[in-house]
Amino acid sequence: MPNTDQNQAYQQYEPTCGVILVLGLLEAGKTTFIQNTFIKHYKSQKDNGKTCLLVFEEGEEEYDDAAIKNLGIDVYHLEQSDCNFTKLSLIEQTGKYDRAIVELNGMWNMDTFWDALPNEWGVERVITILNSETIIAENANMRQLVFDKVSTSDLVAFNRVKKDADKMPLHKLIRQITRNCEIVYQLTDNTVVEDDIVDPLPYDINADIINIENRDFAYFYRDMVENMNNYNNKKVKFLGLIGWDASLGNNTAIIGRHIMTCCEADTKYSGFVLTHDGKMKFKTGTWAIVTAKIEIKKHYAYDGVGPVFVAEKIELTPPLPKEEMVTYFY
Repeated sequence: MPNTDQNQAYQQYEPTCGVILVLGLLEAGKTTFIQNTFIKHYKSQKDNGKTCLLVFEEGEEEYDDAAIKNLGIDVYHLEQSDCNFTKLSLIEQTGKYDRAIVELNGMWNMDTFWDALPNEWGVERVITILNSETIIAENANMRQLVFDKVSTSDLVAFNRVKKDADKMPLHKLIRQITRNCEIVYQLTDNTVVEDDIVDPLPYDINADIINIENRDFAYFYRDMVENMNNYNNKKVKFLGLIGWDASLGNNTAIIGRHIMTCCEADTKYSGFVLTHDGKMKFKTGTWAIVTAKIEIKKHYAYDGVGPVFVAEKIELTPPLPKEEMVTYFY
């Protein structure tokens, strides 16, 4: 199972500077958000400790650097070449900041920033700002950039939302990527409303046997990863692709599917531990319909606790005649 904590690799230290990371595509409204949310309500250096603002994107809206500096906030206008560990560590060592607000360029991949993060900086909040008037088209044309940002976010804020607008397409866009962030809508009159759309699972988790349709496996996999205790002692039935090698032994295999989370290039096999009576001999690439009881427990294949699918019935089946990859969007 994948690690759902995007920043675990960067949290093996005790950070002294909390980072608020503001993301979004070009002209999404990041600068306006930072000025109206953080800077406008900034109290004093004494109350807030030392703060810096790192700007990696120059849009139509400009910062009032003089006014920001008068508040005791240091402003750095940086280039992409400055987004590296050495440069940001130098900024940290020079300023000894307690807080850093970072506006990241919308066209960059997030790894650019994660690789540059100083050891003293710990990301406390990731906020993505999206223009409700353009994001549907942007998602269709630049889905990888949208996915890269939304998937790491704690909060997604849509701005320029008309009061009577249908919010469902915006809601679905986010929930196809993650269920682990808040969503808010800033209306054109500047009021902010929280997202209250309920996300039902595409299957009945309370059924005697949870039947997972082919197109729903990606959703099942993600919900299992995020909320696996909800599935403890449940029975499930689904079609999967089996993986096996000798290190697993005769009674254990892996069953899953190839899942495309963003684009074809990031498709990978994602599966769960399957235990069985050992009567069947599997090889990687075998397709099977499995009915199994899920037990949340320690297993060496997870290097810890994870869902173990204890097979009650395994039915071998021919390979799917169509593309076997599944996605988070229909």
